[in-house]
Parts: sequence; C-alpha cells; structure tokens
Amino acid sequence: MLSPELAAAAREFLRQFKVAAGSGDIDFTVRAADNGIGREVIIAANIDGLLALAADSLKLALSEPQSGSHWHIDAASYANEGSTPLILEVP
Repeated sequence: MLSPELAAAAREFLRQFKVAAGSGDIDFTVRAADNGIGREVIIAANIDGLLALAADSLKLALSEPQSGSHWHIDAASYANEGSTPLILEVP
C-alpha cells in the first residue's frame, strides 16, 4: 500500500501531467528484439511518451488494483502505429 505522502505526490504528478499533456506530441514505440542471447523488449519514446507511460503506471497503482488488473498501451491509446502492444499488469 502506498504511503499517504507518496500517493499525494503521485496524484499531484498526474494533475500536472494532465495540464501539460496537450502541449506536446507523444512518440512511443514498443518492439521485441533478439539480442543474440535471448529476447528483449525495447521502449523507444520521447519525453512526452515516457511521461505518458509514467502516468499510466501511476494511475494503475493508485487505483488499488487487484491481481490481474491491467492497462493496454497500443495504437488505440498513444503508441505509434506498428508498435508491439504493451500491457501493464498487476501480478
């Protein structure tokens, strides 16, 4: 469970992010790649894209999720067309 101070700081970030969200263009791509040893996931994003990912992570955490709760990040949300869908999930 989040401490009240951390929860308040997270909510303030989300409030500030909501205000600033319309000011930039999100560039966010997820891809899977073979690095020669195994597979890895690469998230390539500009600052607005990384902040959007942080905001979604915080929103999921602050919703007091149950096991299996998840959010999709794909072209229907803010990921670039052709991006591998990304799922944030609570185990």
